[in-house]
This record gives sequence, C-alpha cells and structure tokens, in this order.
Amino acid sequence: MRQTTEHATHRLQRVFILFSMISFYLIGLMFPAPASAHDYKHGTIVIAHPFIRVDAKCDGNTTRAYIVLLANKGAQADKLTAVTLQGGHKGKLLALPATAATPGLSAIDLPAKSDTALMPPKHVIEFALPSKDLQVGGAIAATLQFERAGKAAINFMIESAPAGQACGSAPAAPTPAASPHQGHHGHHSGKH
Repeated sequence: MRQTTEHATHRLQRVFILFSMISFYLIGLMFPAPASAHDYKHGTIVIAHPFIRVDAKCDGNTTRAYIVLLANKGAQADKLTAVTLQGGHKGKLLALPATAATPGLSAIDLPAKSDTALMPPKHVIEFALPSKDLQVGGAIAATLQFERAGKAAINFMIESAPAGQACGSAPAAPTPAASPHQGHHGHHSGKH
C-alpha cells in the first residue's frame, strides 16, 4: 500500500510540474516580453527606438524626434510619408542640415531590404511642439504613415539630453557595436 501511495504522489508531482510548464508557456505566448519596450514590427518594416530628446535648458517652440532604425525587410521599396503625434501634431520630415526655413520632404525613401535612420546626419522629424510640454521618462503616442505598409501605431520615448550637450544639438547615431537593437527578435508586431 505504501508503494501505491508513493507512486500516486510521484505521479501527481509530475502532472503538477507538467501542468505548470504548460501554463508558463501559454502565459508567455499571451504576454510576450519584447526585446525592447520601443521596437516595433509593422508588416515588413522594423521600427527601432523612436525617441524625442528633451533638453530642459532649451525653451524652443519645436521638438525633434528620431528613429534609430527603419528597416525595410520587404522585397519592395516603401516610403515614410507622414508622422503624427497624439493631439494631431503633424511632423515635418527634414533632410539635414535644416534650418527653420527648410521645407519639409514629402516622403523619406525606404529601399527594399535596407536600413534607414532618421538620425543625424541624414534625417529628423520636427514638430511644432514645445519640448517643455513633454515629460521626460514618459512616452507619446504617434502614427507613422507608410506608402505601402499603411499606418503603424508607435510610442516615441521621451528622453533627456545628456549632461553637457549643447542646447539644440542632435544626438549622435549609435555605432553598430553599441546599438542595443542588434539581433533583436522580439518586437511589437501587427498592422495597426
């Protein structure tokens, strides 16, 4: 009788362990942890680290936004045609160098199977929105409009400028070795 009780106890333990493993697996499928809280996959487009840099020393009427990487993994070229922040703030797509009088671009080309950065020295997105209205450490919802891929809902993370950075100076593009986005496989996904 003792062997039967021990056998039943071991069997229940194995069933419990198996049930626990399956439960954790299913929870992981339902709530995947992204590799980064601000990397997105929208169709064939990967959007890595969209951010706005806020400098408390600067009190301008415009704010610039950056996207470390727009990767078009598709076989066809696409274009970023518009960026809009929550509240209807429409972004101006700029080729650098740019001044206040520089006209915006109608689109930024995203060639097939290539990467594009909306970072200096090439492109930025400018909004007629004072940076003092943004909360460092937060995020602001935005919509990116692509010619082929359609609309993608993202969040621009709001970051503070590094100490000692000149007012209004743009962030440097990260080097590939320093980029936290190398080799990411988990991303937000889906068309929005």
